[in-house]
Amino acid sequence: MMINVESMNLKELEKLIQQKRKQVLKNIMLRSNQDLITEFFKSLNSENTRKAYYSAINKFIKYIGNKNLQLVTKLDYDNYYNFLNDKSDIKKRTKVIQLAGVTSFYQYFIHKQDIDTQGSLNLHFIENPITNIRKKWKNDKEETLREILTNEEIREVLSELKIKDRRLYIMFYILADTSMRGNGLINIKIKNIFLNKRLIKTWDKGKLRTYVFGENLKEELENYLIIRKRMNLIHDNKEYLFSSRKGTKLSIPSFFSHVYPKIGKIIKRITEKKITAHDLRRSFKTNRTNLGQVREQVEALMNHKIGLDNAYNRPTESMFLSWFDSYEEI
Repeated sequence: MMINVESMNLKELEKLIQQKRKQVLKNIMLRSNQDLITEFFKSLNSENTRKAYYSAINKFIKYIGNKNLQLVTKLDYDNYYNFLNDKSDIKKRTKVIQLAGVTSFYQYFIHKQDIDTQGSLNLHFIENPITNIRKKWKNDKEETLREILTNEEIREVLSELKIKDRRLYIMFYILADTSMRGNGLINIKIKNIFLNKRLIKTWDKGKLRTYVFGENLKEELENYLIIRKRMNLIHDNKEYLFSSRKGTKLSIPSFFSHVYPKIGKIIKRITEKKITAHDLRRSFKTNRTNLGQVREQVEALMNHKIGLDNAYNRPTESMFLSWFDSYEEI
């Protein structure tokens, strides 16, 4: 029998939807929320991501009244997004992470459900709650454009640092020339600096990443390593390129709270710009793309994985060098 939905009033339509849902629910084998969460977490590599997403998903479950996650509807998800978006006591970044945990959970299971054409997994969700929802987050405050350094300004800062502090000079040069993150910088081992190939390999965010550098930095690094060896300073660490005053590996808090601020003060005095270590990474990307370098090449040099495999099918070291050298050197 054909049902004319358009002729129904709101109550009749709601009743019909409830009936349809009951029919669907008869065929659904529900697993506990904890069981689903445990399986999802096995697919995550990062312990920090697990912690953030565990909190996010449990807050979502509390919001929907401990409803089974397989029965969540698009309306539940949409209402939760609106709830987060209207919260004035939560920062925008926190809201994004809280919703991202829920979104990633459903992306994982809906994908599994879709590819299980025979239904052998007994994994059924009443609907896909995360489709076609457009999210526009309210800002905590007026967003300010982050400043960057031009290559000319980078050269001015390098000239000043070279005279004042050789160690800070090399640190700044590596950050600006390679787009390396601060975490990667302090993890550089001397054995992982390949001068002839102009490559540095360093651990950052749980992965061993490769960065390319120019001929000018190669010469400066060679000189710096020779000076270190000749002086044979007691506080220098033989394993890491940069060490603390005690000769131990330089820590992340120490670098960002004590070391980099010295570089930042010189940048501020010369350029009148407040530049963070991460802003140097932005500078690298902006300067190259503004002069016409292909975005995928720039992101590859920065160790961004997005779209890289599709565009270049895992570039070789010679390709990295070619892309780096196609742009003006600092």
